[in-house]
Amino acid sequence: MSQESKTFVDSAVGQLLPKFTGLDVKGARKIVKSAKKSLSKLYKEYADMLKKIEKEKAKLEAKKLKKEKKVAEKLAKISKKEAKERQNEEMVNLVVSGVKSQPKPSSKPVAKKTISKK
Repeated sequence: MSQESKTFVDSAVGQLLPKFTGLDVKGARKIVKSAKKSLSKLYKEYADMLKKIEKEKAKLEAKKLKKEKKVAEKLAKISKKEAKERQNEEMVNLVVSGVKSQPKPSSKPVAKKTISKK
């Protein structure tokens, strides 16, 4: 029995046993022994329940974090996809605007200028 369990049992027995009056020594010892045994069992079950509750809380927290991580990954994937689409659109716009701004070649050939030396 742990120190915490002993403290719990002793304080509970100390509060309960004065209520039982009129017992002889043998009867009082039996009641003290059975009370300690019952209270020890009760405390053990209580401690086990607390551990179980803590495990469930930790499990729920882990599940919540996993879900948040998954949502964050989806958002990152969506934003990456949108950025790629914007980049493709910009490239298309540059190509389209580049085609429009280039001068059309004329059908007349350009004459070469000759430089005369003096």
